[in-house]
Amino acid sequence: MLPRLQLAESRDQSRLDSDSTGVYTCDVAGVITYYNKQAAELWGRSPEIGETFEEFCGPHMLYRVDGSYLPHDQCPMADVLTGKVLGVFDGEVHVLRPDGSRVVVVVNISPLIADDGTIVGAVNSFYENPLRKHLDGGVSR
Repeated sequence: MLPRLQLAESRDQSRLDSDSTGVYTCDVAGVITYYNKQAAELWGRSPEIGETFEEFCGPHMLYRVDGSYLPHDQCPMADVLTGKVLGVFDGEVHVLRPDGSRVVVVVNISPLIADDGTIVGAVNSFYENPLRKHLDGGVSR
């Protein structure tokens, strides 16, 4: 039997490597520090890790539920990193991929907090909304 810490690390790694859930992390400045394969598939692209112009999230463009454009610096990840919200749970964001297709994703974002209570980054676990596969009634464009 694995020791408790190894078991927890094993579970965490399996979440990071998930084939159904995108996972990515950002530092406090919003720079992407990690993402898994599923995140890149949902985004439709593979942003460069550590690039300062790739802030807060990896999609080409984002839209709010009402269809209005959502600038990256106003996305849910930015809200968590700035402390505007404590976390985002089951939020919905519409992702425009570079090829023009769109997908609706459910986001869950938690801050990463240092021992002194300061936010040092955040992690986003997100997946395609099974009830709204694509904005066009199930067909990518």
